[in-house]
Amino acid sequence: MLTNVQIKNFKCYEDENTFDLNGITIVSGTNSSGKSSLLQAIYLLTQNKTSNYTYLALNSELNLGGFSDVLNKSKGNIESLELSFTYEKSLLENYNLDYLDVNLVYRNPNTFKNLPVKPFETNPILSKIEVYSLDADRQPHEYSIEIDDSKELEVKYHISSELDNGYCKLNGFVPEPIIFEENMKKIVSDNLEKIITLLKMINNENIRYIKAFRNDNLDSANGISTGNLGLSGENTAKVISQNQSLTTDLSIDGINKFSYIFDYWIKKLLGKEYKVISKMIDSNKYKIIITNTETNYEFSLDQIGFGVSQLLPVFTLLLTSKKNDVILIENPEVHLHPKLQSVFIDFCIFIFNNNRKLIIETHSEHIVNKLRINIKKDLIISNRVNILFFEQSNGQLRHSDIEIFEDGRIKSWPADFFDQTYYDLLGLIE
Repeated sequence: MLTNVQIKNFKCYEDENTFDLNGITIVSGTNSSGKSSLLQAIYLLTQNKTSNYTYLALNSELNLGGFSDVLNKSKGNIESLELSFTYEKSLLENYNLDYLDVNLVYRNPNTFKNLPVKPFETNPILSKIEVYSLDADRQPHEYSIEIDDSKELEVKYHISSELDNGYCKLNGFVPEPIIFEENMKKIVSDNLEKIITLLKMINNENIRYIKAFRNDNLDSANGISTGNLGLSGENTAKVISQNQSLTTDLSIDGINKFSYIFDYWIKKLLGKEYKVISKMIDSNKYKIIITNTETNYEFSLDQIGFGVSQLLPVFTLLLTSKKNDVILIENPEVHLHPKLQSVFIDFCIFIFNNNRKLIIETHSEHIVNKLRINIKKDLIISNRVNILFFEQSNGQLRHSDIEIFEDGRIKSWPADFFDQTYYDLLGLIE
């Protein structure tokens, strides 16, 4: 769905930082260097909430604090941050568009003179949306949607372009029906209608996120939809149960049933003799059971190993994803043996080859090396994988793109790229 994102003045990101999302993006590097902030910024695109005005809900799911906590302070006197994104061309072709870039500008809630800001509001307020598009004939169209706080009791956003001019409310950052300045005009332009449709796709059903510390108790759930796993995987058991009888756009051996594909990868993960099911044991209460099909012994999840309980929510998230989804995963290697890390990457390539994009934050060299092996075997092409390495240098945070050749070689290794285990092993063989 997205081909890149840009971040400006958010947390450690000073000025404008652009990150390409090629297919599978590996985010690695030293501690406190901006890795998690990248994933958070992407997910924040789904956290635009509306009351009288649109604001960025920092604590609805991510618990990031207030505006002052997420604002980069290196330059001082900065009162705004920006999140931008560019759509995938293959998606735009369905709408006869060639290019679409959207820039969201958020301001300190204390900088508005007349805006009826809620008491103690600390969330950034959406001040301006800048849209630049090219239609299929590469004709440019620009839109500016800016907050108008001239009247204390009524907050509107003014939309201006060569085709559409008027006022509107926003639902998140999506314009609601527009009141046009030209009395004769009643319908938005075809180009703006397409853009509005595409803006609606930026939500937490299409941008999915699972955090580093997954719940070890996956047996709880409360009135959720079939895809709402929870950022910590807390609803995994119910999601597995609800999807058992459903079909998916994924396919193995020509079969597109969730249950078949789930069982296939569980056997890769645990062994061919194991089966994982989720049973309803009470109203809105589910329990994950692992069965050895050769002995008929049943195990609870905590009897199998902590690593499996950490990986199962990630597997479930990926299996319930849809075409064009962007999936954000923190530290999938937690408590996982290298063999299971290898299975995880095989699974990620299967998901990627079915038109999803994955952004994976990891410290694991096993994950990186498995990707390199798959590139060498032509199971995934090198230009669809990008590795971003984050580090601190002379007190400055920076990131670099690490180039992988078609034979799996890496052009230049950053100094701290490898896990410390690698350097310890070098010391043993000296």
